[in-house]
Amino acid sequence: MNIKSSIQMARAYRRDPLGYVGHLLKTHGPRVVVDIFWKRLIVLTNPSDVLHVLKENNSSYTKGRTTKKLIKFMGKGLITNEGDDWRRQHRLIRPVMNLKNVLETGPKMHQTTLEFVTNLNITHDVNSFFEMNRLTWRIVLNTLFTQEAIPEMDEWLSDILYLMESITKKTRTLVPVPFWIPTPDNVRFKKAIKRFDDYVYKIIAERRAGERKKDLLQLLIDAQEEGKGMSDHQIKDEIMTFLMAGHETITNTMSWTLITLAQNKKYLADLRTESAQFFKNQNFEELNQSPWMTATVDEMMRLWPPVWVFMRQAEVEDKMDGLTIPKNANVIVSPFYSQRSPDFWENPNEFYPERFLPDARKKIVAGSYYPFGLGPRACIGAYFAGLEAKIILANFVHHFDWDFIKLETQTHEAGITLRPTNNIMMKFWRR
Repeated sequence: MNIKSSIQMARAYRRDPLGYVGHLLKTHGPRVVVDIFWKRLIVLTNPSDVLHVLKENNSSYTKGRTTKKLIKFMGKGLITNEGDDWRRQHRLIRPVMNLKNVLETGPKMHQTTLEFVTNLNITHDVNSFFEMNRLTWRIVLNTLFTQEAIPEMDEWLSDILYLMESITKKTRTLVPVPFWIPTPDNVRFKKAIKRFDDYVYKIIAERRAGERKKDLLQLLIDAQEEGKGMSDHQIKDEIMTFLMAGHETITNTMSWTLITLAQNKKYLADLRTESAQFFKNQNFEELNQSPWMTATVDEMMRLWPPVWVFMRQAEVEDKMDGLTIPKNANVIVSPFYSQRSPDFWENPNEFYPERFLPDARKKIVAGSYYPFGLGPRACIGAYFAGLEAKIILANFVHHFDWDFIKLETQTHEAGITLRPTNNIMMKFWRR
C-alpha cells in the first residue's frame, strides 16, 4: 500500500467523484482494481459483472459505506437495512408498491401536478430545478399522507437539500467529524432530523386513531405478515425513505428532462400527442405504457441516472470470470458509465429515446441498463417513480413551451444523486 498514492486518490475522488471514477475506467478498462489505504476498491461496468454482483451472487455483498451513513437521516428503511430485518420489511412492503397500488395513486399525482403547473408563475425567469423540488415534494406528501403541503414546506425543502449535501460531504471526507460532536453542522443536522421525525410520528398517530384514507401511509399501516404488522418506528423509517429518496431522484430526473428537451425540441410533437390523449381519457395505465413518454423517461435515466453509483462490500471472497474479489473489498458499479458504454450503446452520449421504443428495447443487453439497480435490492419504488415522471412530463409538455435564458456547457454535482448545476434558469410560455 502506498499512503501518498492513497491520499491523492481519495482527494481526487472527493473533488470530482464522477470524473475520478471515469478516469479509473479510462485508465484500467471496465474492471478497475486499485488499493486505497487498507482496502481494495473494484469498479465494474461490464454487464456480466454487474449482474453477478447485484443479482446472481448478491447474497455475498452488503451495502457500502455511503449507504450506512444514510441511516443517520433515513433510518433503517429498505434502502439501508440488511439481513433478516430487510427481508421481512421487503416481504411486507413489496405488495404496497406493486403496479396496481401505484396506478391508484395516479389521480393524486396528476391533480397535484395540474394545480402546480396552473399556478406556476412564469412572468419571470424560472429556476426549473427549484420548482421541480417543490412539485415532487407536494406529490410525495399527497400520495403518502393525502396532504398537498405543510406550512413549513420551504423550510423542509431547505432541510432536505442540506441533509443530502451534509451526508455527501461526510462520505467524501477522509476523517469525517463524528455525528455526536456538537459542531454547528451536526447540531443543524440533528434538529432537521428531529423535525422530520416528529412530523411523521404525529401523522402516523393521527391516522391510527382516526379516519382511514386511500394513500401509501394507510397501505403501510395495513401491511401484515402472519398477523403482524410494522411498528410506528419501522413505518417512520420507510416514510423517511420515500420522502428523501423518492423526492430527490425524481426531482433530478425531471430537471434533466427539461434541460434535455429544451435542446431536442423535435421530440415534443410525439410527446404532446400522447399527452393530449391522456388529458382526454385520464387513463393512467395507458399513460404508463405510452411509447414516447416511456422512452423519453427511460432515456433520461440512461443518460443521467438519479443514483449514478451503487456501492457494495464483499462479505466473503468472491470469484467471477478470472477476477477475485477479496473479503471486505469495496465494489462500485456505476449506471452512469455502464449506460454510456460504447460497447453496448450506439452513440452513447446522444439523447436518442428511439432506443427505448418497444421493438428497439428488446436489443438492450441485460446488465447494461440499471438506473434502479438490479436483483433483490433493486429500488422498490421504480413503478412509482416511472408513473410520477410520466405524469409530470405529460403536464409540462401539454401546458408549456420552454427554453434556456442562456445555454451553457452543462455542469453537474455528483453527490448521492446526480444533480444539474446550471442551465436550470429557464423561460416558460403557456401553450
